[in-house]
Amino acid sequence: MKVILVGLPKTGTKTMHAAFDAIGYGVYDIMEHFWCHGDYWMKFWNGKGTIDDLKEMYKDVDACVDGPIFYYWEEILQAYPDVKIVLTLRDEDKWWKSLKQQVDNIKGSKMYRAMMILSPTGRRFDAFVQRLTMVEFGSMLDYSRFFNSNVELNEMICRRTFRQSNSYIMQKAPKENLLVFRVSEGWGPLCKFLGVPIPDTPFPHKNARGGFLQTLEDHPVFVRMRQETMLSLGLIFTLGAFGLYKACTKVSLERITQFIGKIY
Repeated sequence: MKVILVGLPKTGTKTMHAAFDAIGYGVYDIMEHFWCHGDYWMKFWNGKGTIDDLKEMYKDVDACVDGPIFYYWEEILQAYPDVKIVLTLRDEDKWWKSLKQQVDNIKGSKMYRAMMILSPTGRRFDAFVQRLTMVEFGSMLDYSRFFNSNVELNEMICRRTFRQSNSYIMQKAPKENLLVFRVSEGWGPLCKFLGVPIPDTPFPHKNARGGFLQTLEDHPVFVRMRQETMLSLGLIFTLGAFGLYKACTKVSLERITQFIGKIY
């Protein structure tokens, strides 16, 4: 493990993912944390995770971003004492507005909510996200109810988490391992801190205006959820059509029988 991003979601996590990619690092983001290590993280959330688990989970990974990394940075530092720590900062009001917009965008996506219901992978992901957001923000973001989802954030708790997390990291993280960074600063400070050459590409800018779904739509796990959902919808339609056919056939047979009875 070379570097972990400990900034909260909506402080540039997807931008930093793209930046680490450009540097040449292998990156684990929220979908990898879920798909590759979901069972491990459930173990942590049940109070049974260990430092040795973290060593095993991320032994072949260069960089980690997004939840639940920022919440467990101290444990990761114990597992990898030389790991670099990047804390991305953002104006609090802009952060809260962006976070809320992202949640509202997801809540308004019927396809996403359908995936959380009809896709087996989606249901597992929804359970993962529920536990993750409860740990991080004290809110259970349940997208698994199509018509009445329980998807609300407590602004007071979220803002408190934002302040406390940033303050605690700046106080407790080893100064020689820590870079406090704003994505607007670009390649210079980041590459100097990591000891790598500046890539010959502009510094990225991802997931603007809460576009979480657009960022993930081509991810293999997301594609899998979408395919499973379409398969489930096709099966439901087929079974419904067959049931309707059988019901209509039964009615027709009854009418034919009644007609023959009248003749004879």
